[in-house]
Amino acid sequence: MAALEAGVDYIEVRKGERVLELYRDGEVLASYPIQLGKRPEGPKRFEGDKRTPEGTYRIGWRNPESSFFLSLGITYPNEEDKAYAERYGVSAGGQIMLHGMPNDTEYRKEVFNEPNWTNGCIALRDHHMLEIWRAVEVGTPIRIKP
Repeated sequence: MAALEAGVDYIEVRKGERVLELYRDGEVLASYPIQLGKRPEGPKRFEGDKRTPEGTYRIGWRNPESSFFLSLGITYPNEEDKAYAERYGVSAGGQIMLHGMPNDTEYRKEVFNEPNWTNGCIALRDHHMLEIWRAVEVGTPIRIKP
């Protein structure tokens, strides 16, 4: 695959298929396998539920010094997520990221082939995360589907 350029219109994640796709002008630019939260079924509702959110968010920030190989912050929770959690008197949580594998080599070995190991984030292989890091800008929409 040729190197991607910046200018991705949006990101789509399909949790059930374990895939993340980058789109420009309605066309798929690239597709990547992903790993999810320890409880992948259903949307994230509360802090600590180990689920990956579902909904429309944005890439909110970049972290080149993450505990994982690069990370892009997702703007979870949105107002709907916050309102849902507030109805139950709990926090919706936060710090949901697209990130590479753990920098800690022992932890990396432990989770490398696990389909569901994050605390709600979306994990990718490092070389895929590097491609995404180079192609995606802060503000890019991300749609996370069941």
